[in-house]
Amino acid sequence: MPVAESDKLMLLHRTWIHAQDYDEPVEWVAYGDKLAIISFGKEIVGIVIQSPQMAEAFRKIYKLLDSTIRLRSDYNELPKKGIYTRLPVSVKLKDKLNKKV
Repeated sequence: MPVAESDKLMLLHRTWIHAQDYDEPVEWVAYGDKLAIISFGKEIVGIVIQSPQMAEAFRKIYKLLDSTIRLRSDYNELPKKGIYTRLPVSVKLKDKLNKKV
């Protein structure tokens, strides 16, 4: 599925950045009242913090970073490398259940 379509379906705001600007194998995700930090380095470690206040704080920091990086001339167009993505199984199952109801 095209990334733009899957992002709408999953209510996801994706920002692409140059690899040299952030090369840590760590993903940060805020969803609902949770903040997840996932490390894909030498060891795989994941932390989920359930706190509306912390999730919202991360969203605000992310929004500041996102708006600031877009001011850079080398970010006039986001360097999108991924055009297609796979939907998580949970989204596919939810879609099937909604069609049956």
